[in-house]
Amino acid sequence: MSARCHLHTAPRLLSMVEATWQSLLWPGLLTALFAAVLALVTVRFVVPILPEPPSDPDDPFVKPLYRDLARPGVVLPALGAGFLAGLVASLAGPLIIAAVILAGVGAAMASVDAATTYLPFPLHAGCVLAMLVGAALGIWWWAPNLWERMLLGALFGAIAAFALFWMIWVIGQGLGWGDVRLATVVGGFCGALGVEAWWHSMLAATVLGAIVGLVIAWWRRSHPSTLGTAFPYGPSLWAGPFLGLLIAQLA
Repeated sequence: MSARCHLHTAPRLLSMVEATWQSLLWPGLLTALFAAVLALVTVRFVVPILPEPPSDPDDPFVKPLYRDLARPGVVLPALGAGFLAGLVASLAGPLIIAAVILAGVGAAMASVDAATTYLPFPLHAGCVLAMLVGAALGIWWWAPNLWERMLLGALFGAIAAFALFWMIWVIGQGLGWGDVRLATVVGGFCGALGVEAWWHSMLAATVLGAIVGLVIAWWRRSHPSTLGTAFPYGPSLWAGPFLGLLIAQLA
């Protein structure tokens, strides 16, 4: 029975992998290009003109200025991450426009967070507004009969993610308020896609964040950082939905 089960499972798995690969090629390459350009424009031209947050005199860490972040060490990771996330954005169904925006602008925010441990609020707010418009257009065009279900899913997903990460923030386990805001956006986006997508996203973000945190802690034992013990959680949160989309596609 077990051998027969494997014989039936293997072709099905290959079929799912092939379908996913075809989606990543088209329209994946197109969405990847849009997301990469969006990430590049955001980091190169928008980030340098963002207002600086108020400084904390008790914090020994001096944040790099936003105007100094238009350099290869910040631009290239955003460009590459935006392209890869844009590939997966093609799997988001009627939320494909919102997914491309999250891939592009989110990659820029993740790269800025990696360099500064800050998630700029103006960039976050602009991303949210653009995603809302993109989601509304996508649902109106591709899934007008599903708008109520997707709206409720987005609301419950955002509230659940906010509550979860707000509690972690209150406890003081290394998260910043920007991470709570980003988790709310991620939760709303994935909640609109369904409960399964929400769980996959949150799980992927949590596991990835834990792995990244352990690697950074190990590395800093012999390579001290100006960030001290802080590490950016935003990139892992941002990557969660795209990892979740891949997992859901192959599950």
